Amino acid sequence: MLTIDLFEGSPNTPAGSKSADLNLGKLWLCRTLKRLGLDQFDNAYALGSWYGSIAQYMLARDIACDQLFLIDIDPKNTEYVKANAVSKHIVPITQDCNNTVFEGEDILVINTSTNDIQGQTWWDHIPPGTTVALQGRDEQWDNKENLYQTLEAFDSAYAMSETYCLAEIPLTCVEGVNYNRFMKIGRK
Repeated sequence: MLTIDLFEGSPNTPAGSKSADLNLGKLWLCRTLKRLGLDQFDNAYALGSWYGSIAQYMLARDIACDQLFLIDIDPKNTEYVKANAVSKHIVPITQDCNNTVFEGEDILVINTSTNDIQGQTWWDHIPPGTTVALQGRDEQWDNKENLYQTLEAFDSAYAMSETYCLAEIPLTCVEGVNYNRFMKIGRK
């Protein structure tokens, strides 16, 4: 697998969206969802989905949903997903995730890009009672939003009625920079 460079050290390419550190973060998220028994939803929404790599991990870990909406603001990314979708249940949507309307009785909202999405409107729009899986990081990257230096600060930024998992793992991006990836899974 070719690893390259995103805004956080990986290039803005399909290959860059699958760098080792980003893959480990998504695998960690999906394994944790499965371990927690959070593996069946009406709809799932991946905000800031980039090139949609979370879909492969959800499929591989049997995180099932009727529809998986991959939301990204860049039409180049959603066109890539549309051309390479491995399931009819994957629906790429070009949209600012701050404007996403969430539908379904039992939904999952994933945001592994909390540092890349401007503001907190996306968070405010998530309905109470929704299962949410979030990831962020502590490293200071240029032009980033929502940076948290500690797991405690990340936890405080996203208040949930129930928290099922709050953890961090050390990772190294393709440029060799070490950082901590934070994860919080719970019910808003």
